[in-house]
Amino acid sequence: MNKSKNVLKKRKNKDDIITAVIFLTPVVVLWFWWFFIPFCKSIKYCFFDFNYALPERTHFVGLDNFIRLFQDNYFLKAIIHSTQLVIVTVPIIVSLALLLSVLLNQKIVFRGIFRTIFYLPYVMSSIAVATVFMYLFVKDSPIIIVLSRLFGLDNVTWISDTRYALKAVMLMYIWQQIGFYMVMFLAALQAIPEEVRESARIDGAGSVREFLFITLPLIKPTLYLSLTMGIISSFKVFDQISAISRGTVLGAPAGSTSTIVTYFYVNAFRYGDMGYASASVVVLFAIIFSLTIIQRALVSKGEEALY
Repeated sequence: MNKSKNVLKKRKNKDDIITAVIFLTPVVVLWFWWFFIPFCKSIKYCFFDFNYALPERTHFVGLDNFIRLFQDNYFLKAIIHSTQLVIVTVPIIVSLALLLSVLLNQKIVFRGIFRTIFYLPYVMSSIAVATVFMYLFVKDSPIIIVLSRLFGLDNVTWISDTRYALKAVMLMYIWQQIGFYMVMFLAALQAIPEEVRESARIDGAGSVREFLFITLPLIKPTLYLSLTMGIISSFKVFDQISAISRGTVLGAPAGSTSTIVTYFYVNAFRYGDMGYASASVVVLFAIIFSLTIIQRALVSKGEEALY
């Protein structure tokens, strides 16, 4: 009897492994084809003077591309803009998404409709969203007039002004991304056992204490994942910048919306300097990888301090 059970268990495990392989193989193949191989080529090309239009003139230049990068004020400006995008947008997106998820996790009327409304911007085309925002934030529009009266901002077309163009990109990006992270937090909140909440309430914990000492620690893995994904995604913002730069140089006006990604795109596909552009991508990867490691170390240290 035990022998037959073991045979059935092994067969079930084997079937599970085969099923997992069948479903994972396409994803792994696409990952290798669309990410790993291009990334390896980028690492290779960053040490060469490589122009895809003239491949026969390719020659090894060592670290010259990286030296050029950090001597280029436009690249340094692109790093500053990318950093500003991350520092401003990620905390706002995660905070608002967490707040909305807590509110929409309550038993309120039309809860499903509200969830759909907040999630809709994420599934909309970034180009379409950017186009609408371009018409909303023009001189003398109702939104600009309200912002001018409330906060003393200038009555100008934001996407044409070097002081406000990057802020317009940030607003577009924040509005479009909140819904995605809200859904992530909703899933985490709904996974918390109701018995834990009830025990906290019986012990006299109010809503604030319940959130701080019960909810927040239990959704910490999702919070960490959201921050990591938010940082990576913010560094890769491109569609919104491309949309507001249509008909002009990418990163317009006057480079005020240039980022590391747009810098790579211009150098790779406009000037054809793929080796130099690849160096900028490797720098971006190094920045994201370093921030992820630091963030993980800080989270681990915080968890050790709690226990």
